[in-house]
Amino acid sequence: MQKAFEELYEALDGVVEMGRFNPAVIQAMVDNKDSIISWIQSSAFQEKYAKHPYPPLMNPEMINYEKMPPRLAWELNLPLPYIDMVFLRSHGCGSTGLTAFLKKCGGVEIYCEEFYDVDARDLYVSAFTRIINAKAAGGGAFIYLLVSDYAFRGDYQKYFALIPQKPAINLVRDPVEMLKNYICHRRQVDFGNLFNLTCSPSEVLKNRVGYGFFMNIKSLPVVDSLPFWIHDKMMCFHDSQLIKSCINIKDIYQIDMKEIIGDKARDTMVKLAKYFKIKIPKDCDKEFFARRVADFQFLLPLTLYVHPLDFQKLKQGFTNDLSSCNLKGGIPITITTCYEEQKDKKDITKIFFKESINPVVILVEEQYIQELSQNVNLQKLLKEYLGQFVKALFAKKEEERAKILTPDDILEYFQNRKFLRRKFEQALEQHLEYLQQKRPDIIKSWKYYAKFKAMCAEDKSDMK
Repeated sequence: MQKAFEELYEALDGVVEMGRFNPAVIQAMVDNKDSIISWIQSSAFQEKYAKHPYPPLMNPEMINYEKMPPRLAWELNLPLPYIDMVFLRSHGCGSTGLTAFLKKCGGVEIYCEEFYDVDARDLYVSAFTRIINAKAAGGGAFIYLLVSDYAFRGDYQKYFALIPQKPAINLVRDPVEMLKNYICHRRQVDFGNLFNLTCSPSEVLKNRVGYGFFMNIKSLPVVDSLPFWIHDKMMCFHDSQLIKSCINIKDIYQIDMKEIIGDKARDTMVKLAKYFKIKIPKDCDKEFFARRVADFQFLLPLTLYVHPLDFQKLKQGFTNDLSSCNLKGGIPITITTCYEEQKDKKDITKIFFKESINPVVILVEEQYIQELSQNVNLQKLLKEYLGQFVKALFAKKEEERAKILTPDDILEYFQNRKFLRRKFEQALEQHLEYLQQKRPDIIKSWKYYAKFKAMCAEDKSDMK
C-alpha cells in the first residue's frame, strides 16, 4: 500500500492535489494505480487534458460506468456519461414546448431540479444516476442534459466542467418577454390531483393555479415582482455565464423561441433532428408541434376516480364528497395532455368524444379497458360527466390566458424606474454577450428588447 501510494503520489504531482481525497478514495485510486498512472502519462491525456482544470484521473473511454460508484466518479473528475446533447438556457425561454418536442423525437431529458438545495457533488451524483437509469430503461434512447440553472459558488464550476464535450442547443428569447413570462408563470396551488364523480368540474379546477413565487402566490400576475427576477441570476439571464462555465462545449446551436411556435415549430424540429441525428418528426404530427404546449400547465394532469358508490349520489347533484377516493374497487381515469402521456396507460379519448379535444387526452390502465368497453351504462354516465369536465377545462384555460400581462406592460413598469432600467441593462450585457458574438441577427429581431434599449439610450442622452 505504502509503495503504491508513493508511486501514485509522484505520478499525480502537478495534476491534482492529493490532500483533498479522503482515505476511501485514496484506497480506490491505489487499487487502480496502474491504469491511473498509464492514463496520466499517455499522449492522449497530455493532448486533451493537460490544461483542463478538472482532468479525469482515469480514461473515460475505458470506464464501465454502470459499475462505477457516482461519488467516486466525481472524485476522479470523470465526465458525465452517455450524454448525446446538452440543452442550455435560462428559465422562461419556452423550454416546456421544446422539451415536449424533443420527447416526441425520442429524446430523454435529464434535469436535476434539486440544483437549489444540494452541493455540486450531490448534483453530479443525481445527474449521473439518472443518466445510468435512463440508458438502462431506454436502450438506444437519445439522452440529453438540461442545464438551466447557474451557480458560481463552491464546486459548481467543477460540475459544469464535468459536462462532456457534446453538441448543444441554446434556446433564447426576447428578454422583455422573458420577464413577462416570469411574472405570469403559473404555480400549482391545489396539489390534490384526485377527484370523483360527485365533484363539480368548476370546483375541481377553481383553485388549481396561481401566480408569483415562493410563499407569495396570488390569483393574478403582479408586475411588482419584476425586481426579484432581474436579480435572480441562478434562474434568469445567465446564458453567457453558463456557456463559459461549460468549458468543454464548443458546438452550440442557437434557437430563438419564435422558431418553435406555431407553423414554424415542426420545420425547426426537422432541422434539429437532422443536426443532432435524432428521430425526424412525421408530417402527420404537424398539429402536435403547432399547439401551445403550456396551455394546461398545472391544470392537468388530474385523476377521476370512478367508484360505483358515487353513481347514485349523482342524482343529488354535485356534493363534492371525496370519501370514495379512499375505497378500493374504483377505476382511475387520467385526464392529461398528449404532451404528458404515460406509457403504462391507454388512450380512450375516442370512447367518449367524437370530436377532437386536442391536446387533452383521457387515459386508463389496460386492465380497466374491457370493463369500460362492455359497460354501456357506465360509458354513458362518463361521457356526460367528462363532456361537462372538458368544457369547464377549456373555459378555465381561457380564463387563465386572459390574465396574462403583455410585454408592453413590462415596459410601462420600467418607464419611471431608472434604477431598475440600469440594473436590467447591466444584467443583459452579460447575459447576451455570447449571443451578440454568434447571432446578432437574433438580437436585432427582438421587438421589445429594442424598445427597452431605446429607453436606456434616452437615459444616457439625458446625462449629457
